[in-house]
Amino acid sequence: MSIFKFVGSTDSDKARIATARNGAKRLKTMRHPNILHMKETLEMESGGELTIYCVTEPVMPLEEHLKDLPTGTLNPKP
Repeated sequence: MSIFKFVGSTDSDKARIATARNGAKRLKTMRHPNILHMKETLEMESGGELTIYCVTEPVMPLEEHLKDLPTGTLNPKP
């Protein structure tokens, strides 16, 4: 599993927080083979900050994936 984190100030980031909440809600209900599967979300408020955690299926950073590829596989064919 992979965990993504969003942190926003409850005073100044109201629009960003609303967007993050809406995006998490939509991703949780969406089912498509090309979109990351959202397992669970958690919101925690502490001292004027809201943190939203999103738990997804396991993912690998693109940089790490590209390092694992054999050399020469990314060269375009003439």
